[in-house]
Amino acid sequence: PVVIFEVLSPSTQDYDRGQKFECYRSVPSLRDYVIIHQEKIAVEHHHKVGMNRWLLTEYTDPDETLLIESIDFALPIRRIYARVSELADGASVS
Repeated sequence: PVVIFEVLSPSTQDYDRGQKFECYRSVPSLRDYVIIHQEKIAVEHHHKVGMNRWLLTEYTDPDETLLIESIDFALPIRRIYARVSELADGASVS
């Protein structure tokens, strides 16, 4: 895979960000790892910028746009959460 998208579960978030991401980083073709929070408006985009370097961009504003250049993809954060009626942190997407 070139990109992996993951919806973050509160019960596995430490594993997803730690040991699992460490395993994913060993995949030669992987260029982007995107973690989507389900309880709040938050998207973490890890982009490979070198042999062992990853750049983290965090999106918390629904008016921002997630850009994944490796697959020529752009998606407004608002669209990711469009069908979520209520977030645990009380935030609203609309």
